[in-house]
Amino acid sequence: MLFGLCSCSVGFAPASSHRLSGMDEGIFPVQQESSTQGYRMICSLSGKYPELDLFLKTRGLPGFVAQTAHHSSQYLIMYYLKERKAYVCKGETAFPQHANLIGPFPIKDGEFEILKTIEQRHR
Repeated sequence: MLFGLCSCSVGFAPASSHRLSGMDEGIFPVQQESSTQGYRMICSLSGKYPELDLFLKTRGLPGFVAQTAHHSSQYLIMYYLKERKAYVCKGETAFPQHANLIGPFPIKDGEFEILKTIEQRHR
């Protein structure tokens, strides 16, 4: 599991969420020290998908995550503000132990400004 540090249990009271670019589920800050909902979400998924776990061990934690679904696919969007890049982890219902990692994608200026505003609120 993620860095061996995720003894997370998803289901705590939800952190505040923010909408960004039509994301159905909102966007969540990822902060290990305060065990945010975004951190718990990424811990849970890294235990489910070995590809995501390896990616996070290599790249580190993102600043924010967003989760959404479309048809039989689930998407976790990981935002790395310092690099202004985003990556997507796509999981399929038909293949519950496998995920595809896609990216990097540039974070658009408007998205970046929203994320920076949220980041300042959560400090």
